[in-house]
Amino acid sequence: MTDFFFNGEEMSRDDLVEALNRSQQYMLDAEEEIKERYGVSDDTASAIAYLRTRSRWTEEKEKELVTRDKIGFPISLGAVLSGDF
Repeated sequence: MTDFFFNGEEMSRDDLVEALNRSQQYMLDAEEEIKERYGVSDDTASAIAYLRTRSRWTEEKEKELVTRDKIGFPISLGAVLSGDF
């Protein structure tokens, strides 16, 4: 049997799938809350949710993402994921 690990915890395949599903649902819920709170696009909500998980997150960066989205010049999700923003 192959061992699987999630966040350093050994688990079965079924438990891994369940943990991954919960993790994905957490991010989807966070993105939905961000969209409702700020009125931003899906990509900007994803960027904010992702950035909140990084040590480089700041309130100023989050505000810039929101502002740029609202004026029609959003910072790309790719730029946030790559660390260029």
